[in-house]
Amino acid sequence: RGIDYLPTQLYSLPLKGLKQVVDYLVFTSPIHKTPLPSSHFKPFFLALTKDNWLLRFDNITGELLQKIYLGNNYKFTELSWERVGERIVLSCKKPHIFALFSILPLEFITMFEVKQELFGKFVSVTLNNNLLKLVSGFGSNKNLKLYNMWDILDDSNFECKCKIGKWCHLLQIGNSIGKVGIDGLPLNICLKKKPSIVFDINSSEELVSFGGFPYHYILSPSKQKGAFEVRNIETHALVNAGSFDLENATIVPDNLSFIDDHTERLIYRSANETTFYKLLSDNGNSSLIKLFSLSTNAIRSCLKNEKERSRTKRTMFNGRSSRSCTRKTINYNENELERSILDDDFDIDVEIFSILADIPEQKENGKILMFDSKIGKLIKSFEVGKVVEGYHYKLIYDLDIFIIIVEDISGYSEANIFRMTVFDEE
Repeated sequence: RGIDYLPTQLYSLPLKGLKQVVDYLVFTSPIHKTPLPSSHFKPFFLALTKDNWLLRFDNITGELLQKIYLGNNYKFTELSWERVGERIVLSCKKPHIFALFSILPLEFITMFEVKQELFGKFVSVTLNNNLLKLVSGFGSNKNLKLYNMWDILDDSNFECKCKIGKWCHLLQIGNSIGKVGIDGLPLNICLKKKPSIVFDINSSEELVSFGGFPYHYILSPSKQKGAFEVRNIETHALVNAGSFDLENATIVPDNLSFIDDHTERLIYRSANETTFYKLLSDNGNSSLIKLFSLSTNAIRSCLKNEKERSRTKRTMFNGRSSRSCTRKTINYNENELERSILDDDFDIDVEIFSILADIPEQKENGKILMFDSKIGKLIKSFEVGKVVEGYHYKLIYDLDIFIIIVEDISGYSEANIFRMTVFDEE
């Protein structure tokens, strides 16, 4: 929807003051899920408000479809997927409370507290993909423990199983019993023993990436910040060529992670190079092989070749930018380099890996480059105006739409939206 390829406003929601949105999720229903009333399966977005309400709106019309009161005992500040397309989780930091809901339809499952008296001291706790993750320790010497969520959801731990809009004896409102989602949510699970541990490692980072077949994991070894190892999850054996400890002369930390598409591929991201690897397993032995790299020099070479091709090929893509920036010089230490890769995004469905790059020798130094993620070949590139060293950039790519979110040094943010259009020059 839109006029002249520009987005137009569909509706606005007066969510201000106590109804201010502190977090949200957008969900588009799968086509095959149709047995329940259609209102449960319309594309919707969920909003967590400042006054502890969970609101479900129609994503197209803005109609309020459902509202759930979370109560006033705990302040929920985060809304996220526990398992994408299946369950959501609301998180409270003090105390550490999780409220778990299923979707299709949106229904309450449980609310429980993670107590240090039971689990010991920890600095952070999250619930994601059937796992409860606890992190203890500080600096580059952390301990990560992953617990089985299904042990927590065992019937023996439930004091009651409640549904939204139904009476629950755990909700005492004065002298009467309250309704779930109207008078709040009950703490209907009381953990008396720890769930089973499925993973326990020491690491310098809180993030651990899982993938491959058989399962492997990526960690930063304890007291080795910036280094990475790929290990077998069952034996903890280091895979062949699976250790990375590369020099980094920039202020941007490196990152290594699995691609979530069951292709056994990994991406190593640094400030000036992105490298794709593949995990190979044979008779219990695993190794990494390098597929291709997208470095600063490779990007410039691709741009040069593309410029030569464009002299004979007249079909091109064009974007539209909302603003330009004045380039700014940042003074680094002598041994530091300016980053050239500002951000990237990967559309798994179309196998296109896109990079937002800073090409300083060009007047319009901001450029988006689209690569075939299987072979690393440049498909297309286009200018997006000037980018500023020192600003934070986030690139979001979906089919023909690019969104660049820019945050300056004062914290001011804006979104620049580009839509690719194809035309032929005469």
